[in-house]
Amino acid sequence: MTAQRHFRRAWLGRREQRGQATVEFIMVLPAVVLVVLLILQSMVVSHDVLVVSNAAREAARAAAVDPSGADSQRIVARSMPGAVVVVTRSMGSPPMVTATVTYRSKPSLPLIGPMLPSIVITRRVTMRAET
Repeated sequence: MTAQRHFRRAWLGRREQRGQATVEFIMVLPAVVLVVLLILQSMVVSHDVLVVSNAAREAARAAAVDPSGADSQRIVARSMPGAVVVVTRSMGSPPMVTATVTYRSKPSLPLIGPMLPSIVITRRVTMRAET
């Protein structure tokens, strides 16, 4: 008889807890979605950092060959629209060219985009100028 009471009590306890896993899942789901979106946004920003670094290297290479710096502007504008390029030359021995590329990375993912600030990415590359 005690075994029947025990099984009946266990069955009633489970009946009262039906749907608990669904409620817990619904409570945790927004936090999981937010974390996934933040991870994806960090990947987008990491991509922008790599592209800005490459654009700075290409701008310095172009400025080392072309004294006017027009090629540097064109190369960076092609790979990173909206980026600002500053090319400086030092007339030491050996002459050096420094290209600084600045880009504002705006959050682009839905839901979290308006909550996050824009990130300013700046990369500077120095190369020896060809004479």
